Amino acid sequence: MAIGMVIVAMLGLVFMAIFQNKNYNYDRIIIYGQDNDGQTFSLVLESSRSEVFAGLYEHFYTVDILYKDEVYRDYIQKSKIGASIQNIGFLNNFRYRSALDKTSESYDFKIDTKNINLQVAIPKLESDFLVKNSLTDFRYISSSVAAVQVGDQKFNAHVMTDRVISTDFLKMATLEQTKLVTSSMALWDESGNYYHIDITKVKSSNANYQSHTWILYKDARTNSTSKIFEVDQNTPKQVTITIPKLNNTKISLVSDWVLSHRNFDTVQTVLGQVIDIDGERKISGYYHFIDNTK
Repeated sequence: MAIGMVIVAMLGLVFMAIFQNKNYNYDRIIIYGQDNDGQTFSLVLESSRSEVFAGLYEHFYTVDILYKDEVYRDYIQKSKIGASIQNIGFLNNFRYRSALDKTSESYDFKIDTKNINLQVAIPKLESDFLVKNSLTDFRYISSSVAAVQVGDQKFNAHVMTDRVISTDFLKMATLEQTKLVTSSMALWDESGNYYHIDITKVKSSNANYQSHTWILYKDARTNSTSKIFEVDQNTPKQVTITIPKLNNTKISLVSDWVLSHRNFDTVQTVLGQVIDIDGERKISGYYHFIDNTK
């Protein structure tokens, strides 16, 4: 037993030696909308790049696509030089550009799998919400419009991008071991307003990650943004959310399609209604639920 504990301790020291002060980058792109025939289209592209040695990164990319009542999935993992997103596996013609004054950015890319091929152009993102800005971690979220082409269908859809840049890989790695229940949503109503909702209850001790509730709201009419830190949530057969400090807005959601389900982690599209001072409207988008406490 003592020898085993020594080996475990040594492995832990080796792990810390390898990853201490290493960089970590993460990007997530969520697209949701309908094509010209009213068919729902949803895409979730995730890319994490973890520094292993100086300049060498482990790249891990996943994509989940819903289109014409079919779900397509793919992933790729490779070691590559550099932290920027690269053209590997299903991801091709990837281009990221940032304005000289850093006030906006854009993306272009293609997804090529055995069963579906598509192109995406995101001409302008304005870094709407700064979520975290510390000495080691930087995260921001944006909402805009993407131009999508699948076969002969060309249409616009809602898009959300989420970027994380960290110089402390170990801190990010501890999140994988944290016991929590979290509901994360990227939603758009039929007026084009954007709601990014994160309700997380942390069940284990982690000084770097605490329980939190926040809503990021972008008004389509005025292009103004708001951050709200209070929400009421009920989760019987449907999710009901009330946001008192956003004119007592009420959102009701039901599951539409499950994009992926891995153990305690479920990603799905959702449909519902939002009621506020402007009346009742349809709302839809992305819902990510994690419960690793059981």
